[in-house]
Formats: sequence, structure tokens, C-alpha cells
Amino acid sequence: MVDDHAGLVDTIVRFFRLSDEYDVASAADGYEAGLMMAKFQPDLVILDIVMPYRTGLDVCQKIKANPETSQVSVLVITGHPEDRNIEKALEYGVDDCLLKPFDMMELKKRVEELLKKKGHATYDRVG
Repeated sequence: MVDDHAGLVDTIVRFFRLSDEYDVASAADGYEAGLMMAKFQPDLVILDIVMPYRTGLDVCQKIKANPETSQVSVLVITGHPEDRNIEKALEYGVDDCLLKPFDMMELKKRVEELLKKKGHATYDRVG
């Protein structure tokens, strides 16, 4: 989970950890997310688009361009659908988009669908 809004990150991390089905890590910005990719090796990354240092789109582009991480699913969450952000996200290789504010059960449903689509087991790593 990568977002510069600490409260949202904390909420999402706690939500997924409560189910005991996911191993979850978080980062506060795109730079930190890049550093954590090798260490955590997630099956799926949830990214905010608008973040300091490196945007979610930049992080997604790096994930998809790297042969070691190109199969990682990327779900973008954003409160800024303007300026073609959703279209840009899809062009950068994002697997799914969700607009803020969102329902946590909808987020979980999207995560599960992406993990199943990529053939991951029930217990997965979400970062």
C-alpha cells in the first residue's frame, strides 16, 4: 500500500491484516515504494496517483518495465480523476483503478479479483 495520506494507509493496512489472508506492507511515497519492491516482493501494489517525490504513475511504470516485477498487479486509487489521470494510469499499465472515497469491501473485492486473475493463491502479499 503506497499513499502519502498516513490515515488512509493505516486504515487499509489494518483492514487487510485483520483477515489473516494477506501479508501487507506500506510506503509513504513513491520513492520508498521503489526501495521496498525488492525487499517485499509483492503480488499486488495499491498506489495513489498523486504523491510526493515520485507519482504513482511513475512507480507503476517502473514496476511494469522491470522484468522482475512486470507481473505484479497494480491497483491505483485516486481522488483526482481529472486531467485524464485514469486514462494515463491505464496507459502506464495499471491493472485496475478505484476512485476515492471508496468502500473497503469494494477494495478487497478488486484486490481478490486481480490476484485470482494472475493465478495467485488465497494468501498473498499486498504492498
